[in-house]
Amino acid sequence: MIEVTIKGPIDHAGRFRKALQQAFAGNAPQFDTFSKRVLAMYSGYVQRRFDIFSRGGGDWKPLAPSTIYRRAHRTVERAKAEGEANLRRGRDAKGKPYGGAEHDAAMKRARGRAHQFLNRVLGTPSSATRGIKIGPAKIPVGTNTGGTVSILRDTGTLFNALSINNPANIQRKRGPVFEFGIGGSMAHPNGKATVGRIASYHQNGGTMPNRPPQRKILVVPASSDTVWAEWDRAAQRLISDLWNSSRGGQ
Repeated sequence: MIEVTIKGPIDHAGRFRKALQQAFAGNAPQFDTFSKRVLAMYSGYVQRRFDIFSRGGGDWKPLAPSTIYRRAHRTVERAKAEGEANLRRGRDAKGKPYGGAEHDAAMKRARGRAHQFLNRVLGTPSSATRGIKIGPAKIPVGTNTGGTVSILRDTGTLFNALSINNPANIQRKRGPVFEFGIGGSMAHPNGKATVGRIASYHQNGGTMPNRPPQRKILVVPASSDTVWAEWDRAAQRLISDLWNSSRGGQ
């Protein structure tokens, strides 16, 4: 709640009251500016929270071993798809000749990166597991080794969708109501579903038990978070802007 003490001519106070009524009905340019400030502040808050929670600092359920394993080997899958496309063209993305030898070398590098990732997850040196196939059964349940396996940060798509002007970000004003979220028609790079649908699955939890588990992305900020002070300052600035704009000819 913001309390306002008015000191000025009666006619100015009357104009100010009318300006307030128009603004909080969503019909004033000053309120449009205010809404953009508030949504930008909320965007910053949910991104800060996402970063903390993705590194294991919140209540998001850690990734399942099968998810960690699939994330590691997606590196191999992507290299394979890219390599097959290069083989069909006979050249790589830089225009250099590309044949079987180049393809085998690229796949070996991709498998090495996947294996190194799993080594980091397990906290073992590469030499200890070199040549050994690592599967989900070897990955401890609840593994989250200091951010090595960031939750919901495989491609960065969901995190980036919290940025204003991102194709999957929604930020708008409907009268006096602000809306912020993830939606639209942008497809998620890992599947046929849209980014908004994927975000909804995580926000609300899947229809099947723990598939996926609920990991809330958009929440009301904690009362102790500094974003409330930012909003308070934005609201006071709105009041000041409305007061100044309602001065009239004085």
